[in-house]
Amino acid sequence: MALALGAKLSLVVVKQISKPIATFVKREAKAHPMLAIPLEYAGSTTHRLGINLQRVILGKGMLSRGSIATVAPLTREHAVDLGAELLGET
Repeated sequence: MALALGAKLSLVVVKQISKPIATFVKREAKAHPMLAIPLEYAGSTTHRLGINLQRVILGKGMLSRGSIATVAPLTREHAVDLGAELLGET
């Protein structure tokens, strides 16, 4: 019983410590120009995969009138933000 309580308490402490660290990493990654490129790519890819998955789930499929449906691209800033969110979640 005490071991389980100690494990739960340890997990809460780790979560509380990791939140500010993740916020700091996201903020610094968005500000650094060399990291903005992979973050933009990750954000755009995540967006495109999410939209295509949503289309498949809704039954619309990825094909539109015999050709591959295109996904409207995100702005650079929005793609970097989405990539930074993805970085902060991992």
